[in-house]
Amino acid sequence: MDKSTKFESLALIVLTLMLVSVFVLSVNMYEDIAANTEEGKLAVVASAVRNYLDESDAVAAFFGFEEIETEESLNIADEAAAYIERYNRIYEDIK
Repeated sequence: MDKSTKFESLALIVLTLMLVSVFVLSVNMYEDIAANTEEGKLAVVASAVRNYLDESDAVAAFFGFEEIETEESLNIADEAAAYIERYNRIYEDIK
């Protein structure tokens, strides 16, 4: 029974040290991220991503920020509606 207790104690110590290490690392990382967000690389990257999303119509349409209606998209919507209707009728006939 003593051998089992030593193993559990060792495991508890290791897990506690890991938890404290993660906490210390996260605090240090937060300080670095906060500093970089204000004046560093993260601000530049965030600005570049924001500009890319604002300037690219295709990306904006993909994420649903704006709708682009072209002749091709209207044809695809009509074809999709016809496809759905056809298979709905097939499923109704099977039931």
